[in-house]
Amino acid sequence: MTNLTFNHELLEVFHEEAQDLIQEMTTDLSILSGEQDKDSEERGREPIYRRLYRNAHTLKGSSEVVGYFRLREISEILQSIFLNASEGKAEFSTSELKLLITGVNKCQKLIGREEVVGYEELLKQLNRILKL
Repeated sequence: MTNLTFNHELLEVFHEEAQDLIQEMTTDLSILSGEQDKDSEERGREPIYRRLYRNAHTLKGSSEVVGYFRLREISEILQSIFLNASEGKAEFSTSELKLLITGVNKCQKLIGREEVVGYEELLKQLNRILKL
């Protein structure tokens, strides 16, 4: 197996895993924002925040490995925000939840190597939520 083949396979696995993580995060944020009903398990907010933290953490680490550094940067901030929420240190307004959803949507674009308009402003806004 050549390095080129290995790199291609690594990126393929990364893309599949990253898409799954983004989908889970999108679903959980939709539940928190009331856009989607909670499933039959009646998931509480804390387990959702723990799952959001875990998914952001995984996305951060895997994006670092494959060199998606902007994705790693957003994921790291999201990870910290979700950790605070999972520990009961943060609650979010509707506008903050919308911003978190925007952050996850921007991650989706970065996975596809699309241009992300307003990247620096998004980082500033997410960091404001983190520091609250």
